[in-house]
Amino acid sequence: MDRIRLQKCYGRLKGLKGIVLADDYIAIELINDYNSIVDEVQKTVSEDLKIFKVTGYKLIKGDYDSTFSNHLINKLYQFIPFLEYGYKLSEEIIEIGSIYNSIKDEELKNRCADILTASANFDRVINQASQVLEDRIRTKSGLDRSFTGIKLINKALNTDKSKTVLIVSENDE
Repeated sequence: MDRIRLQKCYGRLKGLKGIVLADDYIAIELINDYNSIVDEVQKTVSEDLKIFKVTGYKLIKGDYDSTFSNHLINKLYQFIPFLEYGYKLSEEIIEIGSIYNSIKDEELKNRCADILTASANFDRVINQASQVLEDRIRTKSGLDRSFTGIKLINKALNTDKSKTVLIVSENDE
């Protein structure tokens, strides 16, 4: 399943919902657009989603072909929660996905993936990041495993250049 494609469809649906709620009448184009999004989601998730399609609406002739917006609103109010709960798509999940994708370090990404989707205890992400950093400082400095936490940092990154193992910058400021 292509999660990025699914998230894009979800975003389009949220946008459509905002447009549709603004008026009692909508252009038929919006229904066609919505139905094409349902088709795209259906291909992405390999599930029959025709129950979410808008059909049987009354066409109103005028300057442009339109119909009552409630035809589409009723389906949007079913389809969006279906995606949110069925495929864990919501703004919060997308935001977490953005955070996850912004992590460049593969080890940290692997160690934090499951934690970022948790509903609580986000301090564990910081804990994992600290452990990865501590391990890297220990490896780079050549210090043994008896050096941990503050003891490791004070030995490896001492402000007194004559006592430090690692020099981060030659600049004294």
